[in-house]
This record gives sequence, C-alpha cells and structure tokens, in this order.
Amino acid sequence: MFDFGARAGAVVIAAALLFCALRIHKSSHAKGKKYGTIAAGLAGLATLTAVAGDWMGTISPFWANVVVALLIIAAVVALVDWVMDKRPDKGAFWSVFALPTLLVLGIVQIPAVGSQIGDGGKQVTEQMSKIGDQPAKKGK
Repeated sequence: MFDFGARAGAVVIAAALLFCALRIHKSSHAKGKKYGTIAAGLAGLATLTAVAGDWMGTISPFWANVVVALLIIAAVVALVDWVMDKRPDKGAFWSVFALPTLLVLGIVQIPAVGSQIGDGGKQVTEQMSKIGDQPAKKGK
C-alpha cells in the first residue's frame, strides 16, 4: 500500500541529505569533494526509498532503454572522475546521487534490453544473409 506520509518524509530526508552533500562538496576542505560525493550517494539512497515501488519493474521498453543508458553513463562518469582523475567533480557528484535509483531500475531492465539487442542482432544477420543470397549484378 502506498503510504504518502512515509514517502513524503523520505523525500524531506533525501532533500536534507542532498543539501548537506552539496555544501560539503562545495567546501574548501581538501577532502570536501570526496566526502560530498559520498554524501550524495547517501542522498540517492534516501531518494530511492521515496520512489521505490512495484511500478519499477513495469516501465515501457523505451524508458527501460533510457534507464540502462543513463546507468551506463552515470557509472562511467563516476568511475572516471573518481578512480582515474582522483577528484570527483560535479559530474561524479550527480552521477553518484543518481546511481542507486538507476541501479535498481536498470538492473531490473537489463534482461529486456539484452533481449532487444539480441533481436536487433538477429535482424541484422537476416538482412546480411539476404544480401549474400542475391546474385551479383554485372556492370554495364
């Protein structure tokens, strides 16, 4: 059952955590960006508790593809900024904030997206075999 009060409370907590994460991230402290990005991940987890529900497994195929694409982008941005650059900037901050929701939504949708990719591969293979079966035309 949908409990509006609990979800609204989760949104307030997520907003408070996100506000604190932004303040930490913008601080002049040497590790402010790192700690702020970690706090953004916590805010993302709090946001997930506010929006999670049965609807997450039943989104349309278009939105499933969008979510998986966003999951890939967010994961790569967070990894590149944090692991390779050693300095999580704004991109990493917002990617880490979005990752909890994208992970939950995206992992649920990966089988459907994989099936679509497989179907696309079959269609390409069929078209290529049709082209290969046609006799070659001779030039004039």
